[in-house]
Amino acid sequence: MIIIGLYFGITYTVTSVLSNCQPKAVLLSQTAATPFIPTVVSKNKKGQYEYGIIARKRAERSNIQIFKAFKMLLSETNPEILKERGFEGEDQPEEITRRYLDKTLGECLKACGEEEIGNLVVGVPEIWYEQLAGIDCCTKIRDICKSLPFVHEVQVVSEPAAASAYFVWNYKLSRKEDFKGYILLIDYGGGTLDITLNEVTCEDGETSIQVKDLSLIHISEPTRPEPI
Repeated sequence: MIIIGLYFGITYTVTSVLSNCQPKAVLLSQTAATPFIPTVVSKNKKGQYEYGIIARKRAERSNIQIFKAFKMLLSETNPEILKERGFEGEDQPEEITRRYLDKTLGECLKACGEEEIGNLVVGVPEIWYEQLAGIDCCTKIRDICKSLPFVHEVQVVSEPAAASAYFVWNYKLSRKEDFKGYILLIDYGGGTLDITLNEVTCEDGETSIQVKDLSLIHISEPTRPEPI
């Protein structure tokens, strides 16, 4: 069994494997030159599903149903809005997400020569820690991942916290010292712009990262010099 990291993005998804205490992006067969997998699912008239690059190419055909942005619709409860996006019947965002992750992670295991994922670490937007429209998205994505037969444990982490942890890890490797201070993270993604301020502290060799609430931080105007 192996440890897999999953960045489940709106536009692209990336999987990585922890090898020799170092994360390494996984190259799948359909994206041999890049680890970025389009977050797209297609369905033809025969009810057959495809994902990733293959699904995106299918979008040019008129008899193909294309599903996109299903990650952001996990909290949507209005059936009319879902229907407008093509999600109706059994093809709800949860089911499309499950099918997409089943194929993506299955290909990841195949590329790594493994059969099971001992621990799956999934990055989610910081806002998911607030219940959107009364929906606990963190629990929902955890349950979807746990439903996959080859996944044992699932850990959901904040995307900005995970990105900051990677920076802190690289900082210590290159500088041979712990990073302490603040990290301003700007995630200009395919569907949203997320800005987070993360505080990094280190005590007794243990590093902690806390995502700060920007609404509580007062930013003052810079002091202008008096005219001479």
